[in-house]
Amino acid sequence: MVLDSVQKKVNISPYSRDQLELAVSDYTKTEKRANEGEQIEVVLVSAGPVGNLRKAYPNYFLDTQEFIKFVDTIIASANSRS
Repeated sequence: MVLDSVQKKVNISPYSRDQLELAVSDYTKTEKRANEGEQIEVVLVSAGPVGNLRKAYPNYFLDTQEFIKFVDTIIASANSRS
């Protein structure tokens, strides 16, 4: 999974379980691009069906809703103690 924060895109390259070596090779090449200054974040994940990726890694989809809910919960808890 590659997050391009400049273009605000997430690119997913799916691999089957028997393609692990290819996935690691592609990940390494993409990580090298990031290390050379390309403004991308790359991660190699295993999450089952592609739909599970958004749930497991919402930050890579620029989905801040869960984070906002979490912060709101913390603030509400702190306010209730005051």
